[in-house]
Amino acid sequence: NKDKMASIGVSHVFYRNSLIRPDQWWDRWSDFQNIYLSFSGGKPWVEGNKLVLDKELTKETFEFFGSLGDTLLTSEVPNVWSEENPPVLCTIAAPWEIQSLREGGKKYGEDYKYGPMIVKNQGDTTYNYADAKGLVLYKDSNITDEMHQGAVEFIKWLYNEENSAQTDLEWLEATTMLPVRGDLVTNQTFTKYLNENPELKDLAKYVPYAIPCMPHDKMTPIQEALGTSLAAYLETTLTSTNIKPNDATQFVNQAFDAMKQAGGLE
Repeated sequence: NKDKMASIGVSHVFYRNSLIRPDQWWDRWSDFQNIYLSFSGGKPWVEGNKLVLDKELTKETFEFFGSLGDTLLTSEVPNVWSEENPPVLCTIAAPWEIQSLREGGKKYGEDYKYGPMIVKNQGDTTYNYADAKGLVLYKDSNITDEMHQGAVEFIKWLYNEENSAQTDLEWLEATTMLPVRGDLVTNQTFTKYLNENPELKDLAKYVPYAIPCMPHDKMTPIQEALGTSLAAYLETTLTSTNIKPNDATQFVNQAFDAMKQAGGLE
């Protein structure tokens, strides 16, 4: 109810300015991919050199954002959550924002709260996107085989079953970024830290269902292609007051053709 929203200073339901920025291809992980993973039960975009996105579920994902109509705020509002009275109800957020919220005097559980990914049906698993990072060792000409193998063995030791929890805790303490492991809530190594950081404790509940990005060397143009069609579709919905979204079929078809061409996909 817009009148009730207005009475508490809220003008929009959802804030995501990058939805209409296809050049910000990395943001498709957090908006399109998050919703698609949840709706599809964790299915991938690409397998090998084949586009395996489900077209109907892609349409549903487009139309989820379209259903927000004129309650979707796409104008950029810097530090929106640091405002005394933010003009929006919700967004897609990330752990690296926690420190700035704390510095802005925001209290978790009072001023903001992290919740699960949106699902199609009550009881569905809350699959979501994991911002996975890789580790690469470059063997230069001045690196001997012995030195290289020593580095490999050190990394194996650092991340073996016995040491990995402590290593991940030190990473978490330094970055506030949750390691992607399924025992964050149950492993006692993390108990004290998570109890002291309730924001991360709530987010940790969803890490077991987190899935990383596509392993494809043309990920950037593929996601730019999808984002271009998504942005074009949203241009038709941003002024709508109708709860039923506009049909996204045309835009999804365009996205599939563009992704195949951009990525050389079957």
